[in-house]
Amino acid sequence: MKASSLFAALVAAGSIATAIAGCGGASGPAPSAISQPPLPTNSPAANKLYVDHNGTLYEYALPLAADSKPARTLVEWPGLAVPPQIAVDQFGNVALASSQKIRFFRPPIRSFSPARANLILTLTPAITEIGLSGADLVDIEYDPNLNLWLLNNLGAEISELRAPISKSSVAALTLAFGAPGSKTAGFTTLVQARFDINAALYVYASTTSQPPRSRLWKIGFPYARPPGSLGLSLAQAGFVDSSQWPPTAGSARRVRAEAETR
Repeated sequence: MKASSLFAALVAAGSIATAIAGCGGASGPAPSAISQPPLPTNSPAANKLYVDHNGTLYEYALPLAADSKPARTLVEWPGLAVPPQIAVDQFGNVALASSQKIRFFRPPIRSFSPARANLILTLTPAITEIGLSGADLVDIEYDPNLNLWLLNNLGAEISELRAPISKSSVAALTLAFGAPGSKTAGFTTLVQARFDINAALYVYASTTSQPPRSRLWKIGFPYARPPGSLGLSLAQAGFVDSSQWPPTAGSARRVRAEAETR
């Protein structure tokens, strides 16, 4: 389960967060392959907040008050021995991942019963590395283009499932972390990942040395702002502000094949 239990408000029934409505376009430099992302359209304010805690999802009505109580409580994966990994895109679609499968749900979220899933995808070596007990997924994240990224600590690899995801989906891209000679050498324990509004990927990873070291890496997309040279040491990975995600951003498929930039 993610180190931080509170994640961004899900936009129920296809609505986008209020901040998008006031946004005049993506911040930062424009992608090199397109002139400018299209302006977002006005949309209603989000009216629900979802809180993920140890395999249970709590739904709160917005705006919150001091005495707010959950309007709905949902078990994310009934019967699973450990809490699943969870990811939510800007349209309120939810992905839940165990070591064996990923279940996808469309809003409005009423239940996480497998019968309510609009797609169940079995993890295979063509998607991510699989061991005797399945994959060791430590995080899953949607990018602004609705591609789903899997962080697997078997081999310290990051793989991308490109949208639209279907039963025949396989990894469109795989990044290896910690390879000798690379700038990520020794950082073989993946922790979390986040995307910014330009679809640049930030990965928080640690070493297995004593004492362990941790660092936040910015994976170099061709159109992302050049990263600084200073490595950061964090107690845990923070959330990148996604309140101004444009409807489309430059495609993440042009990421470099190796995580060489920090």
